[in-house]
Amino acid sequence: MWCFVRKCDVAVIGGGIAGYSCAIRLAQKGYNVTLVEKHKIGGECLNYGCIPTKAMYYIANVLSKANEFSENYVKPNFNKIASWRDRIVNTLVSGVEYLLKSYNIEVIYGIAKLKEHNELYIGKDVIEFKKLVIATGSDPLSLRGFEYDGRYILNNRDLARLQDLPESILIVGGGAIGVEYASIFAKLGVEVILVEIMPQLLPGMDSDLSRIIERGLKNLGVKVVKGTTIKSIEKKVNYVEVKLGNGSMFKVNCIAIAIGRKPNTAGIGLELLNVELNSKGYVKVNKHMQTTNPTIFAAGDVAGPPLLAHKALIQGIVVAENIQSPRSTIFNENLVPIVIFSEPELASIGLSTEQAKNLGVFYKNVKVPLTIIARALIENGSRGFIKFVLGKNNEVLGIHMAGPHVSEVISAALPVIMKKLRIEEMAFIPYPHPTVSEALREISELILGNPLHIVLRK
Repeated sequence: MWCFVRKCDVAVIGGGIAGYSCAIRLAQKGYNVTLVEKHKIGGECLNYGCIPTKAMYYIANVLSKANEFSENYVKPNFNKIASWRDRIVNTLVSGVEYLLKSYNIEVIYGIAKLKEHNELYIGKDVIEFKKLVIATGSDPLSLRGFEYDGRYILNNRDLARLQDLPESILIVGGGAIGVEYASIFAKLGVEVILVEIMPQLLPGMDSDLSRIIERGLKNLGVKVVKGTTIKSIEKKVNYVEVKLGNGSMFKVNCIAIAIGRKPNTAGIGLELLNVELNSKGYVKVNKHMQTTNPTIFAAGDVAGPPLLAHKALIQGIVVAENIQSPRSTIFNENLVPIVIFSEPELASIGLSTEQAKNLGVFYKNVKVPLTIIARALIENGSRGFIKFVLGKNNEVLGIHMAGPHVSEVISAALPVIMKKLRIEEMAFIPYPHPTVSEALREISELILGNPLHIVLRK
């Protein structure tokens, strides 16, 4: 017999950035919202992803810069770093909890399971809802035979909670998570081996970004091994012996697996309400974030790649808008920039050179080196660049950047991708000096044939 029955306008499963943003926006519109979270409010981003990693990234950069100009090596006190990192996470999580409470959103902790007739069970309690939002996020993938143990074989969640800095680490996976942690650990003085099964790091991204990140990591002392993966491991006392498929052997304190993520869709009971999944287990959604059941929506990682927090937040808001005014708001996946906090920092949106080539469309690349940008030179980022992939009539098909602060500069370039700003207009924007954003004016001038700080050879 069920203990307690709750009724709400909208039930949200998942308290990560997609779930809580949707719940708050709905509450602002006057809806009675119940949010169910099985673990921690804030989800992956706040607790294990974006926030703890960027906190460590910031400190790693500070220490790295200090050591460039210090007579004596500045050794990191990782206990202090971990404590500071965790305080930031806890502060932000508490902030979200306060917002949910302030908007009278009922938060229930537990595992949600669907039944027929728009009912959601959490333990012995039942929630009756009119609309449902699936925002259950994703989990780290594991390698078969190399299951996580929290000590020798780690995932990104283990790395985000580290209290002691290892002397050496082998990271499996050269995607965004792998290269970010490789950059962080190398700058903190850890011996890093980065293993990627594909021929290049950051598979699927523009090859210029892949090449510059590999050079940047090698300059930090990271050993990059491509075209192979781990074959076997042998756990010893306080270290692991690792054998790769190419025969290489390494002895490290621990291994981090960063080979991707899988959606949290199993065991919820989505099939009972005719919610369909695609071949990779992600929830099928339309441009309004509706599932194959028109009363059920999905947002965030569970709705498919790219698995990014800023995408999840906007999708959560789009869902809220469409619950209030059906089919009124569209999520535009073409406006989601990818940013990677590595050495150097990377940012990308739109078609890569390789994608444009494979599509068979007319394209040309225009690239400005950051050697002409004073701020980049000051911050030792002169090896970076900004590249536009252009189509006919100088239509911007893609933008790719490497260098200091490009995770923010990419936002200034979005109006071009949105077709709200013409190249001719960008060339006359007085971007503040000295900032890396000035490269946007420089590349506009180069496209138009009259660059100020680049000599055109005839």
